[in-house]
Amino acid sequence: MKGSLRRRDRRQNTNAGPERWELRVFLGRDDAGRQRHAYRSFSGTKREAESALAAFLTDIQRRQRPTSSKVRFGEYAKEWLASREVAREIESSTLQRYRGIVRDHLLPHLGSVQLAKLSVADVRRALGIWRTAPRRDRKKGALSEKSIHDHFSLLKQILGEAVKERLIVDNPATFIRSP
Repeated sequence: MKGSLRRRDRRQNTNAGPERWELRVFLGRDDAGRQRHAYRSFSGTKREAESALAAFLTDIQRRQRPTSSKVRFGEYAKEWLASREVAREIESSTLQRYRGIVRDHLLPHLGSVQLAKLSVADVRRALGIWRTAPRRDRKKGALSEKSIHDHFSLLKQILGEAVKERLIVDNPATFIRSP
């Protein structure tokens, strides 16, 4: 991705305040073959404008999510579990526990959400449901705080792997304090 900057003020007296700059980032071509750009204005020195252009480029790159990724969280979580089983990275008892957490708690509340559209609000909503909903193992009461912590940790681990695989830009669970 390329960017450029152009001076916008044409004044003769350079001591009249900060200079004005136009920051422009090339986004590619549309279906008709025309160039697409993103623009932003900036006031300051040329050096400040250059660093603002670099920040603008980074911002645009972070906002561009993979458009072909329509994978739902539930599908990805199942694939993640299967890959851990094949690689034998996790003990079988831990894997069984993870399967139960995914099946009973993660899939019902987050499974239908597209991975790229999973938000902090979705994760907070799931945490609230886990705190108030009845247990799935037919025991009395709600889940303990330790169980909720384990569920959240597994969710954070799965989403962290999705970030590494560049399916999502940010892990929404990192923005929430661990219960």
